[in-house]
Amino acid sequence: MVDWLEDLNQEQKEAVFQTDGPLLILAGAGSGKTRVIAYRIAYLIQRRGVPPNSILAVTFTNKAAGEMKQRVESLIGKSITGMWIGTFHSVCARILRIEAEKLNLKPNFLIMDENDSEHLIKEAQKALDLRTTLGKPAGLRERISSLKNNLISPQEYLSSMASSQSERSFALLYEKYQELLRVNNALDFDDLLFFTVQLFRIDPLTLEKFQGHFKYVMVDEFQDINSPQYEIVKLVSWKSRNLCAVGDDYQAIYSWRGADVRYLLENFERDFPEAKIIRMERNYRSGPAILDAANEVISRITRGKEKRLWSTKPDQHPPLVRYQAQDQIDEARFVAKEIERVCLEEGRTWKDFAVLYRTNSQSRVFEEVFMSRRIPFQVVGGLRFYERREVKDAVSLLAFLVNPLSEAHLRRILSWIGGIGPSTMEKATESGLPLWEGLLQLEELGGLKKPAHQALQKILSLIEYFRNEKEKQGLTELFRNLLERSGYLEFWQSQGTLEAQNRVENVKELLNLSRQLEEEYPGLSSEEFLSHLSLYTDLDALDEEKDAVLLMTVHSAKGLEFPFVFLTGLEEGVFPHWRSASPTELDEERRLCYVAITRAQNRVYFTWARNRLYFGNWVQSEVSRFLREIPEEFFPGSPPISGEEYLEGKRVLHSAWGEGVVKEVEGSGEDTIIEVFFPTVGRKRLILKYAPITILD
Repeated sequence: MVDWLEDLNQEQKEAVFQTDGPLLILAGAGSGKTRVIAYRIAYLIQRRGVPPNSILAVTFTNKAAGEMKQRVESLIGKSITGMWIGTFHSVCARILRIEAEKLNLKPNFLIMDENDSEHLIKEAQKALDLRTTLGKPAGLRERISSLKNNLISPQEYLSSMASSQSERSFALLYEKYQELLRVNNALDFDDLLFFTVQLFRIDPLTLEKFQGHFKYVMVDEFQDINSPQYEIVKLVSWKSRNLCAVGDDYQAIYSWRGADVRYLLENFERDFPEAKIIRMERNYRSGPAILDAANEVISRITRGKEKRLWSTKPDQHPPLVRYQAQDQIDEARFVAKEIERVCLEEGRTWKDFAVLYRTNSQSRVFEEVFMSRRIPFQVVGGLRFYERREVKDAVSLLAFLVNPLSEAHLRRILSWIGGIGPSTMEKATESGLPLWEGLLQLEELGGLKKPAHQALQKILSLIEYFRNEKEKQGLTELFRNLLERSGYLEFWQSQGTLEAQNRVENVKELLNLSRQLEEEYPGLSSEEFLSHLSLYTDLDALDEEKDAVLLMTVHSAKGLEFPFVFLTGLEEGVFPHWRSASPTELDEERRLCYVAITRAQNRVYFTWARNRLYFGNWVQSEVSRFLREIPEEFFPGSPPISGEEYLEGKRVLHSAWGEGVVKEVEGSGEDTIIEVFFPTVGRKRLILKYAPITILD
């Protein structure tokens, strides 16, 4: 049985034993949040005698729910049955199957995934003859999802929000989509939440039943909930008042998928003013220096529940390291060499290292460098760069233009260019001709319908352009122009989704690779470029069970921990991302950086590149504000951050001459010389590496 006093620290004990009334647990990174939730459930069952089926525990993944149940069972020494523990969607699906008839649903309703939903949206567009006026199904699905996550029905949107003809058409599409879902006895993921709220609002007796059933409600990752999720837990716990919300606003990084940190920051205490608040700030994962760096970054957030992580765990040396790379290749090589060195000198294994970046497209250079040095790795939270659909599509376009008999590449092009479907392709090849020749023959015989004719003409124009320009233009310029002329970038951009934007960025990263290879091999031809790619894709098959370095976005790393973390691409426009312009968006980027730093147990490497390829062009980078905010004394032995774009015009404090302003900067790295005007002594030239100065802003 559990030794409640020995296993928990003071704040954890308080969080476990405070069972009655609303409770907000602000659980900082690495503070033992999962332990507290499991112990709290076990305490309710074992010491308070609460029946398991009176407890509702909501997590954000099925895996987390399963692990939580196992942990509780190990604490109380027996299996538990009847307790409701799961994700919001699974809990709501269970409620709706019980109460389906009250919403004119059948209990065996289907749950549509994103692809199913987009297919129904296409049907709705066709039924209303709106296929060319409102946009792509993926973008429309995201618009509908956003409305549902704000609890707005088609009728409400039509009556109060649709002010233009386009908006009215969209409202009708939304209504038709819901009608088709109903006809198919189906709900989409957002409906599970939307209809549960609707059920509780229109049927007070049903709400009262569940309020009586669930005496204790616990919600993990409370910073990540959206409007319907908050409404559900608020309604269910309104009478008992026994709502325990566990979260950390400093780790709220999912606003792009509908999460709203305001429910933790504002609404909870507004709706439950008697709530007790417990801060868990002791971190069991990292050393003090790592936590101090994270605290420095997050302290500049514009709004939040103040917390400052601390630890008694001794620092490993050095706990923080900075590296300024010349470009992204130099950055990746530094990471690779440092991993090799630490493995050799400190006896570490590959899986002790995680390389984190802001966007998936940044993985490409690390993948290539790691493969060339035979460092095993796996990409988490996304396909390997060369396996991603958009990369394969773009490569297929170039490969087909080089060799029009390549049927596989042609079929891939036709899958997105539209106009030529499976039946036309079958007709083109039924005489035994290769697909391309068969399509040309059908064109000559007048056997193509207008959409197929237009698609074929577009491809023919690309072939003509390629033949005329391949000797006149450099590889990157030619490739970029082909992608634009083909409409491929527009194909994704028109969808207006975050996923589509990420795909566009990956295509741009492919152009960065072509520019990089052009600079290494002047006069590089399209054929040589494709050969280069094939070598990498052939080497890109690794055993997933092998000891391997992990490559992932910071979003994917949330909830994980590693002995060594490389936080890469710390440049303005990369991290923080260029799309994050408003104070609210910048706050989320800051929280994302905080999450990244607090993944590390022993050491964090901060790396950035002075120059980075973007869309095939070299761009001079400015070091990220997040790294500039971490004081110099945190990095003993690391060269100072330097570069004219950062230092010139900055205020500095000299230990003897007082405050001054940097007027000129010469050189870079360890050779940087700065000229500073001090009111006390005039202009002085200083070697930055040795100067006894502190940068003030």
